[in-house]
Amino acid sequence: MARKRSRLAKSRKKVAQNANPIAPAKSISTAEMFSGALHHHHQGDVKAALRDYARVLRLDPGFADAYANMGVALRSVGRFGAAIACYRRALVLGPETAGVHSNLGNALRDMDRYDEALAALDVAISLRAGFADYHWDRALTLLQMGDLESGSREYEWRWKLKNTPPTRFDQPVWDGSELKGRTIMLCREQGMGDMIKFSRYAAMVKDLGGTVIVEAQPELVRLLSTVPGVDKVVTHDAPVPRFDVQIPVLSLPRIFQTTLETVPDRVPYVTAPELHNLRLSRPAASKLAVGIVWAGSPTQVYDRRRSCPMDRFLALMGLADVTFYSLQKGEAAKQLRLSGAAALVTDLSGRLNDFADTAAVLDQLDLVIAVDTAVAHLAGALGRPVWILLSYAGDWRCPPGRKDSPWYPTMRLFQQDRPGDWDGVMARVLAALRDFPTPS
Repeated sequence: MARKRSRLAKSRKKVAQNANPIAPAKSISTAEMFSGALHHHHQGDVKAALRDYARVLRLDPGFADAYANMGVALRSVGRFGAAIACYRRALVLGPETAGVHSNLGNALRDMDRYDEALAALDVAISLRAGFADYHWDRALTLLQMGDLESGSREYEWRWKLKNTPPTRFDQPVWDGSELKGRTIMLCREQGMGDMIKFSRYAAMVKDLGGTVIVEAQPELVRLLSTVPGVDKVVTHDAPVPRFDVQIPVLSLPRIFQTTLETVPDRVPYVTAPELHNLRLSRPAASKLAVGIVWAGSPTQVYDRRRSCPMDRFLALMGLADVTFYSLQKGEAAKQLRLSGAAALVTDLSGRLNDFADTAAVLDQLDLVIAVDTAVAHLAGALGRPVWILLSYAGDWRCPPGRKDSPWYPTMRLFQQDRPGDWDGVMARVLAALRDFPTPS
């Protein structure tokens, strides 16, 4: 029995790190059911976890942490309203639980209820002052509601998160002052889409009188070398050139006090290579060449929410005068063959070795239709027409509730009307595609 209780305690501790602190079980029977629910939850079997949480609550309606963790499971599958109800019930039973207030705030943000979300997060911060995760959640809320200036300041809490390693350099962090001949390193941060998006600030940094080096992923070296203001691009494993100060790229909006009204939105700010062998073949009857991307990196925390099954794109394939090209890379590229659409789409994945190659292809397309991935940001940075397909719970990089993007003048946003409704998105995309002007 002592060993069983020890295993249960460890399971509770593990979930507490990812969601909310777990209160002591009310009885062995509910404790064992609860432990089983946690096991299913950690294994990614949300359906089984929800079933077991419900069984626990039927036996013990006062089990606060069953409600709290049920809310986490519900939010993970896009059932935000039900998640909010669970969090609120958990707070009736245990109102001083900071983690539940934080999770409630995140679910409210998912539903664009920003004032309520901030109020819940402020309670979490008051109960556990200085806890970086809650400030991070607050930063995301501010950014998503369009308060870029306040959100960018709060975003600096990311460096105190457990899973956010600091930059690997010892040089001082730049404060935005005149460089006066000094060399600055714009440090690689987060995904390749972020590196493309925020490299636009390099020209503004350069205007302050120094030499600008960018640290980037190998796939971006050729592309980012074309960005105005960039003097040199280096990779993580390359010899580090001498420099004087550093700044992570996602700190640049804070440095320049960016607001929605002052976003540096001039495009293009990247250039495709002039010499390449990526000439697209295009049927003579084709009036429109469209590139598609349906999935992002599976390691991204919300990828299951933002990625769209390839077979949803089949709704667009009935247009006889449109030629489709797949720009999808990675494991998800196999969906093209599995969906039976391989005969309807030209697969370019094997020819795209880096993002400069992708840029060369995008320059030959009339339109890109993609989920929120690096290819979509590249199309926007090139000034190419691009439509981004967004989940119901958006992201601050593609502001929810808008049809345009303040970051990219040529971008159009198509957001789900309800969680998981890709078919509704595709119906609107199809209607827009029918009306898309034929290039002259």
